Amino acid sequence: MYSLKEAVTSTRKSYNDKILEVSNLLANAESIVCGIGAGLTSAGGIDYNNPEHLKKYYPQYFKLGFKTIFDVMSMFWKVNDENVLKYWAFWAHHINHVRYETTVMKPYENLYNLLKDKDYFICSTNVDGQLEKAGFSNDKIFSPQGSYAHFQCVEPCIDKIFYNHDLIQNMLKNKVDDYTIRKEDIPICPKCNDYLVPNLRCDNSFVEKPYMFNYNKYIDYLEDVINKKTVFLELGVGFNTPVIIRYPFEQMVSKNSNCTLVRINLNDITSFKDEGKIIILKEDLNKVLFDLV
Repeated sequence: MYSLKEAVTSTRKSYNDKILEVSNLLANAESIVCGIGAGLTSAGGIDYNNPEHLKKYYPQYFKLGFKTIFDVMSMFWKVNDENVLKYWAFWAHHINHVRYETTVMKPYENLYNLLKDKDYFICSTNVDGQLEKAGFSNDKIFSPQGSYAHFQCVEPCIDKIFYNHDLIQNMLKNKVDDYTIRKEDIPICPKCNDYLVPNLRCDNSFVEKPYMFNYNKYIDYLEDVINKKTVFLELGVGFNTPVIIRYPFEQMVSKNSNCTLVRINLNDITSFKDEGKIIILKEDLNKVLFDLV
């Protein structure tokens, strides 16, 4: 174990030295806990804060003066009777682009090749389905923020989620224009006849029951590996929801001498204050994962 000061000093090592160190850690690890944030999908080409991405894939909203995907999302964060037709015109386009049109991204493909033969479990705040597309088993993924592939009741009146591919395609096929869907294509809850909405952790109405089985598996896995030679591999995790991955990883590593934290991100590399072993790579995730495979 070495101190924070030594860990921060380690960021001054050459890139090749750190790649070699991480490679050896992963090769010798008994277990790998992988935490994934938005930075990994951004590295793969979908950046919610990049104006060029909006211009290329959402030109109709770029023409209206929006700058980023996040800007449009904030406009249609909540559905209501007044905005429902335009709400779904955006969300159908967005979900179709991210979840159904986009094929597996290179950083996810490289991550799969890096972990596929190892003992691992993944916690990801991303909702885009890239892990499944890369080949990871759903049995080894905890997704606490939801899924673009599913809808839920807006209330919700039922702890159930609904696969949405056909509903999405129907809205897009029959849309009135780029900003409006038909009233008859609005997704409706089969139980209470209120609106369906994307199954995302936006507030306390989020339907999380379908994810609890894997949550329990994730907690059991953490308890099992915490005293083993374990690498906590943190990829593209910032401060949007630090209590899900970032802070728990730091706490577990700081309290267990057998654990090492590997933090890879272009931004937000600030380390924790307790003692613990940490390797920081402020680098492009595409490049790092390619070099580690």
